[in-house]
Amino acid sequence: MDVKKIYEARFVNIEERKSIWKVLVNDFFQHFIKKNDVVLDVGCGYGEFINEIICGQKLAVDSNKAVKKYLNKGIRFFPESSTKMSHIKDRSVNKVFVSNFFEHLKKEDIVKTIKEFKRVLKSQGKVLVLQPNIRFCAKDYWMFFDHITALDDRVLEEVFAIQGFKLKK
Repeated sequence: MDVKKIYEARFVNIEERKSIWKVLVNDFFQHFIKKNDVVLDVGCGYGEFINEIICGQKLAVDSNKAVKKYLNKGIRFFPESSTKMSHIKDRSVNKVFVSNFFEHLKKEDIVKTIKEFKRVLKSQGKVLVLQPNIRFCAKDYWMFFDHITALDDRVLEEVFAIQGFKLKK
C-alpha cells in the first residue's frame, strides 16, 4: 500500500486542518501540557498538534519521512516506526500524544507501540489519545482504505491497562 500517495490525495487542504487543530490544541489539549514538558507526538502526520502545542521540548515520530517538511523549526523529528522508537531515550518524555493513529496498525503493533510509550515516559508521564471510536462512528470508520483495526474506548482502555496504564479521563 502506498500510504504516501493515499495521504497526498486525502489531505489536500492542509491550511484548513491547521485552523481546526489550532482550536483543538489551544482550547483543549494545552490544558494537559505544562510549559516545561517534553512532548512526543507519535504518528505526527503533518504536525498539526506538535507545531501548535506550547511546551519545553517537542519530539515527533512518523514512519513517513516526507512529513518533516511540515514541522516547525525546533521540532526534533525521528523517521521511524512507533513500535521501536530507538532515538527516544528511556524515561525522557512527560507527555505522549497520539491522534488518529491506532486504527492504522495491526493489533500486535498497537501493543508494541504502547510498550514503547511505557519505556519513554517519565514516572508521572501521561499519554493523550484522540482516536476515532468505532462504537460511535461505525458507519464511517471503514471509509478509509488504510484503517485496518477496529477500536473503541473500551478496547483502548483494556490494552493500555494490560501495559500498566490507568485511565484518568
